[in-house]
Amino acid sequence: MASLKIMVRSHWLSSMFLRVFARPIVHIDGTEYLANWDAPWTGNVEAGDHILGAGIRYRGTSGVLGVSLRTVTLSNDRETVLSARNGVLNHSPFHLEEVPRN
Repeated sequence: MASLKIMVRSHWLSSMFLRVFARPIVHIDGTEYLANWDAPWTGNVEAGDHILGAGIRYRGTSGVLGVSLRTVTLSNDRETVLSARNGVLNHSPFHLEEVPRN
């Protein structure tokens, strides 16, 4: 199993609005998982290629907005840490980037 950690963050300009009215969502191979603004989503998945993404769901709605999917290769020998951040506007896509290890 590969260890995966995804921190979903919003742009500072839309942060206050999104924190009140939306919940972050993490996508892993087509399955949605609820995340939190203040803590990374963590989980274990099989090693190999996975389609990952993040977005938001406004409270009281069923659709997920701002998802930008990316293929990431995960390996058994290390934890993969990703950061997902949207652009300036509320509906801007969340782009995943790997956080470099020190």
